[in-house]
Amino acid sequence: MDNKINFKKNPSDNSHYRQLRKLIKNVTTDLPKSRIFYKRIMTVILPLTFLLSYLLALSYRDYMLLYFILFAVLGIISVLIFINVIHDAVHDNIFKKQWANNALILLFDHIGGNSYIWKQRHMVLHHNYQNISGWDSDIEQAGLIKIYPQGKKLKINNYQHWFIFFFYPLYLFNWILIRDFNDFFLK
Repeated sequence: MDNKINFKKNPSDNSHYRQLRKLIKNVTTDLPKSRIFYKRIMTVILPLTFLLSYLLALSYRDYMLLYFILFAVLGIISVLIFINVIHDAVHDNIFKKQWANNALILLFDHIGGNSYIWKQRHMVLHHNYQNISGWDSDIEQAGLIKIYPQGKKLKINNYQHWFIFFFYPLYLFNWILIRDFNDFFLK
């Protein structure tokens, strides 16, 4: 099976894409400049909150309830760092200098992820083949979740709208123990 995608070079075939890209460029150009300031503030506040929560958890390890609450807060802050800092840094949307954004991406390594693999997965395997069945790495590893109508239907998919919210946090284990290795060795 040939896994190479062939796109036609006919300009009329991609006119919708070109119109959409122009619209997006116009929208992003008109965004308020203050958003960068707030993004940079979050880039400082979230990691400091993470560090403070971690140090507090270590200090209060004798108080089990507070200890577990602080580690739950660490989990929430980790997600916020990923969504608000790491993702934007991968797209070079926080600082003008690429090296500064790349340095910021290293935060991901400190909160338990792998910045190299995630950057490759997101920028190469997701954005180059966004939502293309068989190519987008984010949807290829959806597991029990059925994303496309033509996908294989399991009985559990009738209830996926209920269980996704309960089991999605456990997806982190799949990400760390399986998916990172799959993506690292993917050609």
